[in-house]
Amino acid sequence: MTLEQAREYVLARLGISSGESDALETQVNRQLDLEYQRLVLVHLLNVDAANLIETANDPVVELPDDLTAILKITRGSTVMRPVGFDEFASLVAAGPGTSGPYAYAVSGSQRIRLHPTPTADSSELMCWFAAAASPWDQDGEVPRELPAAFHDIPCERVVAWLALLDEAIDLAAAATARADELESMLRRHMGRRGGMDGSVIQIAGLR
Repeated sequence: MTLEQAREYVLARLGISSGESDALETQVNRQLDLEYQRLVLVHLLNVDAANLIETANDPVVELPDDLTAILKITRGSTVMRPVGFDEFASLVAAGPGTSGPYAYAVSGSQRIRLHPTPTADSSELMCWFAAAASPWDQDGEVPRELPAAFHDIPCERVVAWLALLDEAIDLAAAATARADELESMLRRHMGRRGGMDGSVIQIAGLR
């Protein structure tokens, strides 16, 4: 489903003709993209990996710009352990060390601190992460991270939102129920295909 088709779907459900209001169509486009971004974030639909750059004598490492959640970080064959700042401070106080325990703490939304501190420049760190989706903002584009069977979800969420604004309670309830049903199916689909439902993740910036 393209953005144009999704917008027409929403307007038709609301009983509004396409082209009737440019301002409304712009608003629908914006809400469709926001709902798409939410689905990608909540259900980890876009997983990527990147090498992180270590700098000698600097524990701070920058994360990818599109990262929304860290899934796993490895240093060579070792999986690094996420820790809170109390435990991280204890590790640092115990001494720099030259080997494990390999640990990291989230520091802000786009960086982490490593223990032990790197002793040389390196790109050995590998970060697997949930990434934000590209904006769904052009008429001919499809929400490519969302399986086609679930393209109705953002549409129904936007229908429900606009219906509530217009106090069309029955329509809002019906749209919400359909979106909830489809999103539940999406969650089961992601679990069956080996999604991240059982993984422990570290949300950037929420430590």
